[in-house]
Amino acid sequence: MALCLTCSKSNGLHSKSTKPARWLVENNRRSAIPPNAPPPTTKPFYPSNSSVRIRVTIGGPDRNVLFWAAQSRSVSSAIPSAPQAYGRYPNMGIAKVRKGVLVLSCPAPRPYKEEGKTWPCHVHYVNPTKDMTGWEPKVFAVAAFPGHHKHGDTEYTMTCIDHTNPKCSIVTPSRLWSDWNRFIVVNALPEKYPSICKPNGKMALHVPYDAPNKVIKEASKTIGDHAYVVYCMHAKCHAASMLIQRLMNTKSAKNVYYMPNGQIGWSRMRNQMTKKSS
Repeated sequence: MALCLTCSKSNGLHSKSTKPARWLVENNRRSAIPPNAPPPTTKPFYPSNSSVRIRVTIGGPDRNVLFWAAQSRSVSSAIPSAPQAYGRYPNMGIAKVRKGVLVLSCPAPRPYKEEGKTWPCHVHYVNPTKDMTGWEPKVFAVAAFPGHHKHGDTEYTMTCIDHTNPKCSIVTPSRLWSDWNRFIVVNALPEKYPSICKPNGKMALHVPYDAPNKVIKEASKTIGDHAYVVYCMHAKCHAASMLIQRLMNTKSAKNVYYMPNGQIGWSRMRNQMTKKSS
């Protein structure tokens, strides 16, 4: 799976961009690095409206890197083009790499369309030059979709730092209750576990994390570019993350959200609602 049009396919969590995208070239830009990027001597900073924290293994020496990503989105918003998604790069910052691990905070990026294809949520970064006078031209990308994932030596986790932010890609049971009909709800648990539901709401789509590839591809086609939220049993259950990774490897289903509290968190919320109403 490639994270972007010009990204290599060898690692779907951390990869190198092989050349500038066509839309950049058409706008007379030789590099993907934001024109308004701060110098490497700038102290680390994150966008003020950050909603998620990304932790990913990228290797290399301790250093600060420049990162940028597409802007965050609302659940019902359409998938924009790459130039629209990045805008004037408000989703940009400088983050630390320590012992080979990059940790950054940002508004959860949105997927975007480029050359007729929807690409997964991702964050680009560049390293500083040795003399600290600028940024290296080599551009990298790391995943920016929810869950806990691993590919070879690359370990990746996204966690929520602001559940009150309606544009966060990690949702609580109460938010899913409010926005139920705006999502396609996907149950990643094995077949024996019935799906959660909301009275008078749309039925959840049951796609077991270990389903045959044919089932995964059919689910991807059903989801398309629609916003969907995946859940499993609880925060320590990895079925949802495993399904998200499999869906990311299909042609569609890039507009993903995740409910880590899962079926248990949903049941607790419903019990609390019942007690309040009685």
